[in-house]
Amino acid sequence: MNRVFQIYIILLFTHFSNYSKAQVNIEMEQYFTNLMKNGSISEKEKLAKGDSILKIAKDDYSKVVGHFIKANSYLYTNDYDQGFTNIMLADSIIDRNDFPKEKIRSYNMQNAVYIFLKLYSKYEDNLTKIEELLAKEPKDNFYYRATASNLVSKAFLHKWLDQLDEAEKTLKEAISFYEKNKMLNEDGYIKALNDLSVVYSHQNRYDLAIKTLEKLKVQNDKYLKNTYHTLNYYNNVATVYRLKGDYEKAKEFYEIGLAKAKEYNISYYELGFKDNLVLVYDLLNDKVKKDTIQKEFLKDSQEITANAMVANQKVFKAAEEENMKIVEQKQSYIGLIVGIGVVLVLTLLSIIVYQVNKRKKQKEKFLEIIKLYENNSNEDNIVKESTLVEISEQKEKEILILLKEFEMNNLFLDKNMTVSSMATLLNTNTKYLGQILKKHRDSNFNDYINKVRIKYIVNRILKEPELAKYKIGHIAELAGFSSHSRFTIIFKKEVEISPSQFLKEVSK
Repeated sequence: MNRVFQIYIILLFTHFSNYSKAQVNIEMEQYFTNLMKNGSISEKEKLAKGDSILKIAKDDYSKVVGHFIKANSYLYTNDYDQGFTNIMLADSIIDRNDFPKEKIRSYNMQNAVYIFLKLYSKYEDNLTKIEELLAKEPKDNFYYRATASNLVSKAFLHKWLDQLDEAEKTLKEAISFYEKNKMLNEDGYIKALNDLSVVYSHQNRYDLAIKTLEKLKVQNDKYLKNTYHTLNYYNNVATVYRLKGDYEKAKEFYEIGLAKAKEYNISYYELGFKDNLVLVYDLLNDKVKKDTIQKEFLKDSQEITANAMVANQKVFKAAEEENMKIVEQKQSYIGLIVGIGVVLVLTLLSIIVYQVNKRKKQKEKFLEIIKLYENNSNEDNIVKESTLVEISEQKEKEILILLKEFEMNNLFLDKNMTVSSMATLLNTNTKYLGQILKKHRDSNFNDYINKVRIKYIVNRILKEPELAKYKIGHIAELAGFSSHSRFTIIFKKEVEISPSQFLKEVSK
């Protein structure tokens, strides 16, 4: 820990009696804000600073700041388990005190976890709570920063739900707000530019996307020098070039981004760059590089998905405890968290344009498949109310919650997934798992795994038509199948046309 930080802490806490509580809070708030803006300090160093504050903190506000610093560092390094733990520790202290600004920060940090886990309803609830708290706040610097940040968060939700027009409108409103109030050095301003570039790329407005990203780079280099915004710049520029069909240029930017992610030691970004390079190398027919990077990606992704499952369980446990309090007040057990989960809505099916002179029979069959997947997209998340005699109602609900998370995080793509390993992930045994799958998915284990894998790859191809250029063998790997022939047989069984016919229709 550097000497300046040591002196700061000594002055702040050893001479605590010379400060009023309000003055200490202001000092700590400013320290937290400056630390979060400092992109040159590694997350490991920030984590150490958070630990140091917690060790010597003698007031609740300082403890909140210590936990926030740690939570922020854990979230940036994709450790959502420890991140959520520290957020909740801070939140419990906040609830014992009158810290409205910190409650807003807590909601924002919770949302970083909720959006990762695709818990959109909880994310949206927190945005509403933030608005309610802001309405009571004085219109000071914090108010303006939080208001602008909440606009960016709203736009982020619109973007995730594929409401691109709403996302664009809200992001432009946020950017205008930042510029009008001369807040160009705010992290939220750079995030707004980043998200707007993503919206433009989804709308096929590639030149605007590149222009916005160049503006992002200039502002970040001038004010923040934040490593994460730098990595987002390289990733998003590369993605725009990939969508434009300039694969060489895309490869160049992805490779620069991967090198920088390794230099900064940010594993989550490394994983993202590797995933994108697998696709680009394949499109460039560079099999050697593709196979090498794909092995690295699959190895790294196992740790990420395991961390996600731990975080999911912790989030749902916290939600269940919160709901149990409500249940006790109403003397009812109905308020449990059955139904938490997010339906992945297919909104990009309209991208497939059919030519008039194509074979009518095959075209009609393909349209039937699209309609089938659109109509059934919600079925996997339906929870039936009847309870098996062998499993308690509470245990059944717990397994269903973890099953939804298993599906949302695509853990079924693991080629080594067995009924035993799946039961372990769902915190149950193979007998209970078999009964749950039969009752709620109308399948045994093998049929269930095959169905969700095929559904996943069909939906992904429909959303990313460039995948239709892949060989069947690679599509099988993406879907979690080790055998090309087995994939073909199961695909035809589930979809009623062969993979090659399906890819051909998508390519039209």
